[in-house]
Amino acid sequence: MTSEASLLTDKRWQKAQEHIRDGQWNEALSLLEALREDYPDSVRLQRVLTDVRLRASLAEETPAEAKPRVPKVTIPRIPRRVVTIVVVVIVLIGLFITFYGGYQTYIAPAQTAAAIQQKHQQLYNEAQAALAAGDYARAEDLFSQLVAEAPDYPGAQAGLKEARRRHALAEKYAQAVNLLKQGQEERALVLFKEIAQEAPDFRDVQRRLREVEQLVTVSALFRQAEDAFAHRDWPSAIQLYEEVRRRDSTYKKDVIRDRLFSAYMAYAQELLASGTENAPEQALTYVRKALTYNSRDETARRLRTDITVFLRGLRDFRRENYAGAVRQWARLYDRAPDFAGGLLARLLYRAYVELGKQSEINGDLPGAIHYYSLAVDLPVADTTYAQKRLDFLFVLITPTPT
Repeated sequence: MTSEASLLTDKRWQKAQEHIRDGQWNEALSLLEALREDYPDSVRLQRVLTDVRLRASLAEETPAEAKPRVPKVTIPRIPRRVVTIVVVVIVLIGLFITFYGGYQTYIAPAQTAAAIQQKHQQLYNEAQAALAAGDYARAEDLFSQLVAEAPDYPGAQAGLKEARRRHALAEKYAQAVNLLKQGQEERALVLFKEIAQEAPDFRDVQRRLREVEQLVTVSALFRQAEDAFAHRDWPSAIQLYEEVRRRDSTYKKDVIRDRLFSAYMAYAQELLASGTENAPEQALTYVRKALTYNSRDETARRLRTDITVFLRGLRDFRRENYAGAVRQWARLYDRAPDFAGGLLARLLYRAYVELGKQSEINGDLPGAIHYYSLAVDLPVADTTYAQKRLDFLFVLITPTPT
């Protein structure tokens, strides 16, 4: 606030003006002298002080002592027109002085006060607009300026407090977002919870809170899946990776796709290696799922084909169509003799034995020898039956000496 504006709002100045209006010159002079110490550079104060001093001195002048008689002097007569002009000029000068004094005393201070009030109102409006727009730093600066100039302005103190509160929340919000970008979801969640507790309607904090809580859960599931994957616990890894995808399909999308492909393939091969009769059908399910994540992988496509061929042969075998089973399995055995942990070789042995038996029944001894020979050559644990039948048939077809 300027020196002149402060002077006009000073209660001593206003009291001095009342004394001047009442013609109490000495009282007014006392107040103006005191004001001069606080406002030494005020031109208005100096001008009024000079005028009041003069009036006070005139009021205090005592009657002069009797003076010697002065000889009477004859004053020449002044024309009426000149007197009229002089009177008019004096009246105009008086009016001007009166108007100017009134302006300086009442109008100018009122205009100055109105200008100050308008400035403060503008500051307040701009601060409120910045607050509503979310520009809390600017709102805080504007409210601070208003409080510095007019501490008692309605709403200024409350506005400054609110701007500072929201500015602090905005900084905490920005920090939480930055932590999210750095992958520190749990620390970000703590900050978002603090913001939501203090100001539930602040920006989009409720949506952010839900998203980060979901992200923290998904991140924990992903870490568990990675641990299961590292320990080759394929069923657990598959279940956890799929749960991550179900909750958030965009989270580490490429990584999870590769992990699921590898886990499904590894689990399918692990099932096959177990050598149980129902393992190939289960393995085929997982190979097909693996191909949904990488349909071009040649290893997966070839394994799907091999399992499909095996299952076709198994269907024929169970129907006692052993020739059909052998047609399917013989080609597969040539490509993968240890397929399904030796299950293929064991079943193929049984199929050859059954075909050998059928050949014996039909009197086709060469055919029986052929199938038993194929059975004996297979890498199975027990080929005793085929070997005995083969030995017997060789005795039958061997001529005895005469």
